[in-house]
Amino acid sequence: MEPRRSEMAAENKKFFVDIMLEEVLEGNCVGGKFTHQQWVQMTEKLNTTCPRKYQYNIKQVESKYKRLKTNWTRFYNVKNNAMGLGWDSVRGVIYSDEDAWKNWTDRNDQDRDLKKKSCLHYEELTTIFFGSTATGRYARASTQRGDVYASMGGHKESGVRQRHSYTLASLKKEQPDQKEQKEALLLLDAMELPDHVYKADLKTLRDAMANHMFLNVANDQKRHLLLEVWVEEDSRNR
Repeated sequence: MEPRRSEMAAENKKFFVDIMLEEVLEGNCVGGKFTHQQWVQMTEKLNTTCPRKYQYNIKQVESKYKRLKTNWTRFYNVKNNAMGLGWDSVRGVIYSDEDAWKNWTDRNDQDRDLKKKSCLHYEELTTIFFGSTATGRYARASTQRGDVYASMGGHKESGVRQRHSYTLASLKKEQPDQKEQKEALLLLDAMELPDHVYKADLKTLRDAMANHMFLNVANDQKRHLLLEVWVEEDSRNR
């Protein structure tokens, strides 16, 4: 059955993003892309989740993925390279004063239209596109920035340690990656984790992209899930 419309309704787009995110967080995205079987399964799941008046085929779902990635890539570039711009994570829009925006668009004319566009679900999409393009364990330059989401069920163990706190006051003058690393350590430090989990995730958080992902996770439940994925990868790579 052909969909009622070629463009996804907003609520269906959210369903689609959540379905892809689940695949990535479960470690099912292998070799840098979704497999044909995954597209089949994700399309079936999307059609089951969406109202019956909206039904999509694999070609349309893959096409939507490409459009989402193209739009996200543009926002990611501006968000991580432009100076003096703000980000509204709720509406998925860039905000700035006219001078800051002019300074960027004078050198990047192709981005002028982004002031009137949005990138909803930016944090989730960042995890999807970074997670689905990795080959090997976090195969990116250590200076490359991205967002990641965490995972792990918060069960306690007898080896849970008391960890010292870090102060945010010293973060102000540091470079972005250093700042993110300390902020990520603050979050990790506040979580009750078994020793082996804490140690494995400390090692992972040396990676700038991992830090950025960890900081932008939607909530503690997903952050626990991400930690679990990292621990599993650490075990496989030993």
